[in-house]
Amino acid sequence: MSIPDYEVGPYFVDTGVIATPGTPQALTARIIHCSSVNIKGTDDNTGNIEIADPVTGSKLRVLSGGQDMTLPITDPRLIKVDGDNGTDTYEWVAV
Repeated sequence: MSIPDYEVGPYFVDTGVIATPGTPQALTARIIHCSSVNIKGTDDNTGNIEIADPVTGSKLRVLSGGQDMTLPITDPRLIKVDGDNGTDTYEWVAV
């Protein structure tokens, strides 16, 4: 039996940190089959988390600490995340 190279299950939860402010980064490099992704800026962030449109790359939404949004998307690798500070973090769940 081989191990699949993608996540299987009812949901997948992870966190991330802004690596380089001003440079959008992929939400994940993992292959995850889902129908939507919820992203939340961590409550104690001092800056904003920016979510870019997966198709155009333009700013889709700005999340301050504690705010979240859900994207109806089947491939979380397409989501780009950016932020104001290299210490700001976010949580996300793919379902």
